[in-house]
Formats: sequence, C-alpha cells, structure tokens
Amino acid sequence: MHQQVIAWFLFIMLSLTSSGCSDELVAECACRQDVARVCTYDYRILSLTLKDASQNPVQLDEYSLTELTTDKVVFKVTDPINADKGLYTLLEDKDKALTTPCGKEFRFVGLKDYHVAVDTVLTIAQDCCHIQFLNGNNALTVVTSVERN
Repeated sequence: MHQQVIAWFLFIMLSLTSSGCSDELVAECACRQDVARVCTYDYRILSLTLKDASQNPVQLDEYSLTELTTDKVVFKVTDPINADKGLYTLLEDKDKALTTPCGKEFRFVGLKDYHVAVDTVLTIAQDCCHIQFLNGNNALTVVTSVERN
C-alpha cells in the first residue's frame, strides 16, 4: 500500500512537471488553442493615412505591403479606392494569421508618379482575436517631389 501511494505521488508529480515543460515549449508569441478567450464581435481593419505637409491627402498611384522576415509581398494595389482621402487599407482581422501576438514587421511602399513617395516599416500584431498596430505610426506626413523643390 505504501509503495502504491509513493508510485501515485511520483506519477502525479511527473505529470505536473511534464505538463509544465510542454507549456514552456509553446511559443510565447503563439495563440494557444487550449486557452479559452472571449473575442468581441467587432471587425478591425488597419489602415494608413497619408497627408502632405499642408495636411492634404496624398494620393498614391499604387502601394504594396511586404512581410519583412520572408520578404513576401502580401499584396500590391494598383488602383487604391480611397486614395482621394489618403486612406490605404493594410490588413484586417481575416489576415491575423499573417502575424503573431508579438508582431511582425511589414514594409509599406507607396508610389506616386512612378516614384517612391513613402517607404515605412510597421509592426503589426494580433491579440488572438483582432489585428492591431504594435508600433509604427498609422498617420504619416509625406513630402512629395513638388514640396522638395
């Protein structure tokens, strides 16, 4: 009987220790599937607002977003629909698998008159429910070639 108690005690301790180790192996930047979470029903879309020095919207001819660790172009838009407002969509909740809770760096490059008007790096993350900016500015002032002269 005494040996059975010791055996059960060792088994339980070993089980607890093993589960602790497996928890450590789960990347701290991953969304754990075994953890219950409550997400809100709102749908988030990240966008970048571009204005010139006079606070007028910058209308790009095209723009792209590239994930920097893989150098993979996530998308390229050749006819932006909200360019007249200087508003450019980046990622939305449906794209959260492209990033992690710790975030990934993405390069936004915008062309105007066949020249690079903006080239900036943004860190975009997710909280296992919604996409979000981790750092970087979602409103930028762009100096166009006309303003440089």
